Amino acid sequence: KDSGIEWIGKIPEGWEVKPNKRIMKKIKQIKSKYEGEPILSLTMNGVVVRDLDNLVGKRPASFDGYQIIKPGNLLMCLFDIDVTPRCIGLIKNKGLTSPAYSHFALENIAYAPYYYYYYLFLDMTKELLHLAKNLRHSLTEDDLGAIKTVIPPLSEQKAIADYLDEKCSEIDKLIAKKEQLLTEMENYKKSVIYEYVTGKKEVE
Repeated sequence: KDSGIEWIGKIPEGWEVKPNKRIMKKIKQIKSKYEGEPILSLTMNGVVVRDLDNLVGKRPASFDGYQIIKPGNLLMCLFDIDVTPRCIGLIKNKGLTSPAYSHFALENIAYAPYYYYYYLFLDMTKELLHLAKNLRHSLTEDDLGAIKTVIPPLSEQKAIADYLDEKCSEIDKLIAKKEQLLTEMENYKKSVIYEYVTGKKEVE
């Protein structure tokens, strides 16, 4: 059937279409005083625990006023979508993060890993960018809540997420092998250049 969502088109008949506000709710619990909790950030590698002893870039003067986030929820960056490398992450660790991020808990009709992949695709194609209405390429949480999304049966959400976990893991392993090979070839090239320009080997 037609989903009514332009970028999706047709969907299976058993799937529903509802606004995002029907599947997720915003949570914002601020920790007024930092007490050594892990600090998490949204990165291209997911929601990661930051190494505070080896921070790259400017360190905040204080982590007071950061928000508490919980495993199993989604973390989203809804501002400056055009220049933010990654706008969605699945939270896997307890800790604190910047209050600028949007923290969402999923309702019982929604499986967080499935919607992580759903919004990861939207992020990769920057589809959310086209839905932003202001000059800063940002969405409010209410804007996001009004956007329609697909809702497969819960069992199908889980099956899709499990399948994607397996396939993406396989792809990541292949990428890692290729990157290792490229590194080895680059080192070999440097070695060849060094050996010939320094006379350690002669051109035959």
